[in-house]
Amino acid sequence: MSHAPDSGNRLQSSPDSPAISGRFPEAPRRTHAFWLGLLLFAVYLLSFSGRFHVMDEVAVFTVGHNLAAYGQPDINQLIWTNHWTPHPPGVWGADGQLYTKKAPGVSLLVAGLVWLARLGSGISAVFAGMLTGALSIAATASLLVIWLEDVGFSRRSALVTGLGYGLCTFALVYARMLWDLPVVGLLGLVMVWALHRSENRNRNTETAEGADSADFIRVSPPFLRHPRSIFQPNRGWLWLLLAGGSAALAVVFRYESLYLAGFGALYLLAVDFRRPLRAARPLTLFLAPLAPVALALLVYNQTRFGSLGDTGYSAEIAFHFSWFSLYGLSFSPGQGLFTTSPFLLLGLLGVRPLSRRLAPAYFWLIAGSVLVVWLFYSAWFAWGGVWNWGPRFLLTVLPLLMIFVAAALEEYADRFWLWPLAALLGLLSLAGNMAGMMTDFNAFFAAIDSNQDFVLNWQHFPPLGNWRVFQSGGPIDLAWAEGSLGSIQWHWVAALPATLLLLLAGVGLIYALRRPGRSGWLGVLVGLTLAFLLTGQAMRAYSRVEQARSDYKADVPLLSALNEQSRPGDELLITAPAYADFQELAARLMAYQSAPLPVLFWMEGGERGIHDDERAGVLSAAERSGRLWLLQRWHSSADELTPTLRWLEEERYLSWQQQIGASGLLSLYVNEPMPTTTIPARVGFVGGLTLESFAIPAGPVLAGAELSVRLGWQADGNAPPGPVTSFVHLLAESDLSQRVAESDRFLLDSQQPARSPLRPGASSSQGHLLALPAGLPPGRYVLVAGLYRSDTVERLRRKDASNDDFVYLTTIEVVAQ
Repeated sequence: MSHAPDSGNRLQSSPDSPAISGRFPEAPRRTHAFWLGLLLFAVYLLSFSGRFHVMDEVAVFTVGHNLAAYGQPDINQLIWTNHWTPHPPGVWGADGQLYTKKAPGVSLLVAGLVWLARLGSGISAVFAGMLTGALSIAATASLLVIWLEDVGFSRRSALVTGLGYGLCTFALVYARMLWDLPVVGLLGLVMVWALHRSENRNRNTETAEGADSADFIRVSPPFLRHPRSIFQPNRGWLWLLLAGGSAALAVVFRYESLYLAGFGALYLLAVDFRRPLRAARPLTLFLAPLAPVALALLVYNQTRFGSLGDTGYSAEIAFHFSWFSLYGLSFSPGQGLFTTSPFLLLGLLGVRPLSRRLAPAYFWLIAGSVLVVWLFYSAWFAWGGVWNWGPRFLLTVLPLLMIFVAAALEEYADRFWLWPLAALLGLLSLAGNMAGMMTDFNAFFAAIDSNQDFVLNWQHFPPLGNWRVFQSGGPIDLAWAEGSLGSIQWHWVAALPATLLLLLAGVGLIYALRRPGRSGWLGVLVGLTLAFLLTGQAMRAYSRVEQARSDYKADVPLLSALNEQSRPGDELLITAPAYADFQELAARLMAYQSAPLPVLFWMEGGERGIHDDERAGVLSAAERSGRLWLLQRWHSSADELTPTLRWLEEERYLSWQQQIGASGLLSLYVNEPMPTTTIPARVGFVGGLTLESFAIPAGPVLAGAELSVRLGWQADGNAPPGPVTSFVHLLAESDLSQRVAESDRFLLDSQQPARSPLRPGASSSQGHLLALPAGLPPGRYVLVAGLYRSDTVERLRRKDASNDDFVYLTTIEVVAQ
């Protein structure tokens, strides 16, 4: 039977304790932590989904994508979400753009991965960004092993705990999702680990300056052998800066993570509570990184919302603590920590051994952080996180919880029941969380009555419920497979890079454990290089699988048209009815546009459609763009013209238009290419249509340029039956039968007034662009306009004495280029 060390062996209590000696385990002997993290990352790559499961994921990815694509942190692709739920992911900014409420940290990581993806060809930017969770959780597992060994746990306990964190907790599910919470958990672990190292460096400087320092330098890789290396034992203040920097960065990912800085500061005060003046220097070093981070976040708030203190969450700050929610986060079937991850029950056995093993200040640094987060989110109005897998808010302290599991494994290592119990709980956790990955858990949530139902009703226990959905035909949720149970199509070639990485990491881990003295930094460098290459191949293979699907193929012509014809400075407006595939199209455009342009995507009509004042603000902001693309997604011929299209007709000139297969009608509207002069006309036509005014160029026009003309029309209540088209013709003055340029625009259909740019009893203006031939001879040309029946091509005559079927507008002077 093993016994907990007595008070003389507590962490930071005695310079003779192995856990606090100035000499940490040699660097090459720690490579097993790297290989374990790489092994977990390979597992996550094999279980990779590449799909968004929660709207918050789409929001933070969109910010990262837009930062990488054109340097703006908006989420205008998601305007359609603004009336879907009582608490949408976006908030309107002071500049008329939509911004996420989320802190920017994870989006900055996504931006880097998206940028890397665009360096290669054929890799989905969405897939690249979705690697954030896998990378952060795998890195956390590696650091967890290092930390546990640093504080005196055996290698076996550290490795089992690290594997348990990565495979036997709900972190397994979140490794394939895009959340800021795992990154906060990693940064919190870095802070706690760095504080431990800093304190031990400072307490053991004299010991470390002797033979231990020489040994450390001897076993370190060349780039760490510089005499001023931060890893030298007398550099504890740099570990303090690392701890403070991690705590400060955590706030960039979640604003409420400020508690980490508070607990770190309290810990430093507790260590030297008898000498508070001595604690001033380390406390200052620890808190120093918080100042620039806080300033940057204030500027970020001011840029988005015009207020230093407004994060976007102002309307959602609601707390009400209850024992019910505390139970819910702990043991409820849908959101309970221990029901989602039974492996963590071992941690209950480790509380007392850990309290005896660690110095009181360090123990309460860990336990206090866990308790504060647990209580804080128990009081949050959405304590369950709504639609998600398990208690996602507790991901921020999950790495710290694992030390309690390690303490149980260490304390009861020689008890006959421990390892069978650990294996049983681990298998239950693994099976339950794998059930959450077999198919998209949103199908399960949609099948039950309410969020409350799955949180508290054991009949709707999520692992069993999700497994039943999969058995009943739910599609498999893997990037390298498609279909449902009984008809799954496995793309084995696409899974090959991840499988090779898994084998590589497994061999590396075994070698590092069997020959720790010979598994050095060169092996780590080779492993990182191969991991980078194999991950890139996996992402490319998964992207090819997605591109072979019918829904993607349907939008290939749209992507091609935008990639080939869009220019820097263009913007794309997308309108769609309520039944459109909003999330799918938004993700597809972000994933595969080779020349990304700002996208503004919203729903027209219905209770959840964009409001008039919101549309006005968006279109006002879009006026800065010289060229606006409009995609009318899945609008039918029976739908009335959207207010967006009417605005474009009034304010812009239609330059190009084409029906792009099943994607929708794609149009390009531009500003007037040259200054114009508006002239009143008041010319009536048969059928109750009147040309009220026209705007024409104020000077000569270059051959090969576009000639802009805007006609202002009014219709009385007796419009002619059938469709009517307006035209503008440019004729040679020397031969009026010679038409050198023309533009025809549909104007009115009295039988379908909702589809008409000009409605009976109303007035509107319509722009015409005439493309002049590049070789058009210089000279004078006559500009005329008129109307004709679209079905018969019969021109409508004027009602005045002239009886003409056109209106003379002006004579244009064309000059050579």
